[in-house]
Amino acid sequence: MAKEMSELLARGPQVQATKAAAGAKKYELSKWKYAELRDAINTSCDIELLAACREEFHRRLKVYHAWKSKNKKRNTDTEQRAPKCVTDYGTHTHCR
Repeated sequence: MAKEMSELLARGPQVQATKAAAGAKKYELSKWKYAELRDAINTSCDIELLAACREEFHRRLKVYHAWKSKNKKRNTDTEQRAPKCVTDYGTHTHCR
């Protein structure tokens, strides 16, 4: 009996890992729009769907950050939103 229980306990993590892998592939969310992902996250009670939405969101975020760093301009002066006079003088009341 103890041997059978130890086999069941040892098999448990394998079964859980298999279920998790199957659950992650259960939903194909790559074609979903961002708004659909957002709505599913905000309204769904399905734990597997929420996990799949989270993974898809983070996948898209990684792709965006990779694209942003790849296409970042070399000159950082043109990327500033504040006028140069604000950063030079430390005031934003007026530029001269």
